[in-house]
Amino acid sequence: MARFSESINFHFSISERKIFLFLIDHIIGVAGIYLYYFLIGKEIDTQFYITTGIFLGLSSLLNAVFKTYDLKIASSIDRLDLILFVSILVYTVLFLSSSIVPRVPQNDLKAIFLVLSLPLLVTSWRLFYIKVIHQPVLHTNAMILGESECIDFLKETFDFDSHGYKILHEEIYDDNKEIEDFRTILDNLKASRLNIVILAYNEYKNMPNYVSRITEYCSVIGIEVYGYLRFYESVNLAIPIRRLGNNLYRFFPFTRTNYNLVYKGTHRLIDIFSALFGLLFLLIVLPFIAILNIFFNPGPLFFEQLRVGKGGEEIPILKLRSMVVDAEKKSGAIMATKNDARVTPFGKILRKFRFDELPQFWTVLKGDMSLIGPRPERKVFVEQLKKEMPVYDLRHMIKPGITGWAQVKYKYGENLEDSYRKLEYDLYYIKYRSLFLDIRIILDTVNTVIFSKGQ
Repeated sequence: MARFSESINFHFSISERKIFLFLIDHIIGVAGIYLYYFLIGKEIDTQFYITTGIFLGLSSLLNAVFKTYDLKIASSIDRLDLILFVSILVYTVLFLSSSIVPRVPQNDLKAIFLVLSLPLLVTSWRLFYIKVIHQPVLHTNAMILGESECIDFLKETFDFDSHGYKILHEEIYDDNKEIEDFRTILDNLKASRLNIVILAYNEYKNMPNYVSRITEYCSVIGIEVYGYLRFYESVNLAIPIRRLGNNLYRFFPFTRTNYNLVYKGTHRLIDIFSALFGLLFLLIVLPFIAILNIFFNPGPLFFEQLRVGKGGEEIPILKLRSMVVDAEKKSGAIMATKNDARVTPFGKILRKFRFDELPQFWTVLKGDMSLIGPRPERKVFVEQLKKEMPVYDLRHMIKPGITGWAQVKYKYGENLEDSYRKLEYDLYYIKYRSLFLDIRIILDTVNTVIFSKGQ
């Protein structure tokens, strides 16, 4: 057993891969700043630490906005252009905004060399990560034991490879499994350098005896064992509501943040400051939008709708009109789709840059909405979705938001399947909402606006 334990291969978990990428990126940057000081003959002083602090903060912010630590991006050679772009942006802004460069021509040339060379060095390091570190030899080796339906669900909803996982073995539930098969599986485990075992069973009390013995053995020698629903939640950052059944309320402690007064107060302060900023921005751009609306989108500038808010109560929200006048006069209430024919050409521009959402900051300031939360839907759609998804009402435990976890994590919703997936993200946010998660959503929202993603 000791030899088996020692033979477990070195691997990176999801969080370790992200931390590793972050550390090497920033070590390269700090080393570059130090090299610049060395080349121009400057001693390490307060200015150096200020410059380094600016670099670390700026780099962290822009990499978060552009999601360069998303493992699907980090492991794709096709996205190296994004890594290069972000690196150039970081070092260019650092050069222009900090006191790194004393204004002497020869030093300026050295700084320009720094701006040009470090992005290439960072990109080369990321290429090394893709070609060497993100390889099967350093993957997390996994075995899935369970029922075929649960295994298929997990494989369909999670990209194992891009997150650094390699499935070594699948074992489908079989009542007729003999103890000799159990010994064979253990022999395979010893040879495969297994890292984690995922148990894909709807009811663990029905788990066959040989599987229990395998998992007990793995736990003793240090191999991690996950239930497939917990694994799904931890890697997809969503609540697998369709697989929980009657276990939902054990899996979803919905009162977790109800009594956290510090978080609730901080969250409300974020709402107030964001609402004031949003309304100020609206006042600046509104005259221009109003003029363009006259020529390219004839009709009222604003429109008001009732949406379902916290506790299931309807609240009025105000938006800039992006659809044709009386868009639902003939067809009645219809959910918006990504390429909705009712949206005017000018309305598409408003939606692309989320200008149509700006008037909702008034609702946020009043306290009926929040900056971050589940997107509010109309009552007619809520009632339809509740028939298909009885747990849909749980999203009304908190205030609706202008942006939210579902909006930044999932594509534009057009059907029931999309509604299910978005609800999974909304419930994840309600379960784990925190200041850190709120900040992450704000940064991801900037990315969503820049690249015109989500809903």
